[in-house]
Amino acid sequence: MVFSRFNIFEDSQEYSVVFNTFNKVVTVLSDQDSQKLRLDLKSKVAADDGLKKFLIEKGVLISKDEDELQKLMQKNHNNKDILNLYLVPTSKCNLNCRYCFMKSSPCCSDSEDLVSDTVEFLKNNVHKYNGINVVWFGGEPLLAMDKMEEITSALKNEIEQEIFYSSTVITNGVLLDEANILRLKEIGVKRVQIVVDCMLLGNDEYSSFGYQRFFSNIKNVCEKMETILRVDYENIERQEVKSLFADLIKSGCGDKVQIYLSSRNGAELSRAREYFDNIIHALKKVAAMGMKYAYSVYNPSLACAVVYDGHYIVDSTGNIYKCALQIGKPQESVGTLKEGIEEDRLSKWQLMNAFTETSCMSCSIYDTCKNNKDAKRWGLGLVNILV
Repeated sequence: MVFSRFNIFEDSQEYSVVFNTFNKVVTVLSDQDSQKLRLDLKSKVAADDGLKKFLIEKGVLISKDEDELQKLMQKNHNNKDILNLYLVPTSKCNLNCRYCFMKSSPCCSDSEDLVSDTVEFLKNNVHKYNGINVVWFGGEPLLAMDKMEEITSALKNEIEQEIFYSSTVITNGVLLDEANILRLKEIGVKRVQIVVDCMLLGNDEYSSFGYQRFFSNIKNVCEKMETILRVDYENIERQEVKSLFADLIKSGCGDKVQIYLSSRNGAELSRAREYFDNIIHALKKVAAMGMKYAYSVYNPSLACAVVYDGHYIVDSTGNIYKCALQIGKPQESVGTLKEGIEEDRLSKWQLMNAFTETSCMSCSIYDTCKNNKDAKRWGLGLVNILV
């Protein structure tokens, strides 16, 4: 294994901050882990296998034979190798988080034809791609397990065995009991992202659910599949979060979950430096608490990932979008499951082909910048902090 060409390092006496600009992932390593890892790559000492696996997943470590430039070109928005579907099987939720974007969107009713329309859409489109990545979210997707099972069964009947398939579910964790974990595994879900903020902010319903049950669900699922706990970086100092991390470590699960620090508000260019400083400061706090694997993801300022071709969001009414924040606004959709994609609506989401600027392609922040003026300011703002 070797370090990715797209890594940017910042070393201090206690921590090493690594920003992988290809995957937009920032990780914080203890000084001890960082030194062991570098010696391991020089075949002088063995680093922790769990740490190396985590860094491989985040793109910090790659195979010596891996062609990262080729991967970068394949990742370009004009490449349709992978169909990425963000599916909302239901807009209903068993909690009432005041910050949730679904709550702030106009109400979406669940279509009775959602399953059949989704299946028909997949039949018409799946063979155009070499792989499929499905992300289930909502609402609370586990309230619609039957729909998830029906859609997945139909999808697997359509795809050939050699086609790549991956599935993730984003949940508040309330319904993530043993029975639903088994059902998720049976439909091919490989990872679960649990939104920890759901237990912290404006949820009278949560008090009836209880911390111990929430903790038990996390403990059970992390033994069976990749588990990510998503926490708003501004909540890291909350006592509820500290207690959860302490209990996970005490129970032996501190190295079995990944902590993903996010922001409900995102980062404006005008305050990018403040935002990056806060995120890195929060990551160091997570590491100091003893959690093994913590990271954050930065999206380029020119757009979020779903604007790339082959990335679509489908709400519970059957409307198709390129941005989750537009859910519930049919006028902003790019089509429907019944009618398909409307090219004129899709065209406004098309991005420039940055791969014509070959002089930029050796830069470590190229995939963050893509020769876009505003994105370049975003990328260089981070580099000024880390370098």
